[in-house]
Amino acid sequence: MSGALVLRGQVYKHWQYTYPETGNIAVKLIIVLNKIHLPTQPIIVVPVSTYKDEGAFCPGYKPSLQEYFLSANQDFFENDTRIQLYVLGLKADISEDEFKKCQQNGIISKEPLGVLSKQTTAAILSCLELMEQDIRQDYSLHIF
Repeated sequence: MSGALVLRGQVYKHWQYTYPETGNIAVKLIIVLNKIHLPTQPIIVVPVSTYKDEGAFCPGYKPSLQEYFLSANQDFFENDTRIQLYVLGLKADISEDEFKKCQQNGIISKEPLGVLSKQTTAAILSCLELMEQDIRQDYSLHIF
């Protein structure tokens, strides 16, 4: 992390992201959600996936899926994208030491690849408020 703290909305590439509900490992972009990250706090991240459904794509929050959809070419993302917020009810944290170790070992990109706009970040936070009861309480402390 080059001595700098991670910031809310930064996007990193994770070459061995493990989905908490299945244990499946995939190459994913991850977004940092901490309001302020301190070295003693876990880093709260959610994975991002390219939208691949054949149906109509409609940007915004999808409560039934607990995902936020971004249109292609919005912020950092070139394709229609799903931000998978549902992991916040399971396991979505990584310690700073583990994050740094993964960066040193090439498992997580050393620098952020992009940053969400303030508007997108605010929209995602509004969605998180709607699903706050589904977010682990220890994560809520670091997000809100």
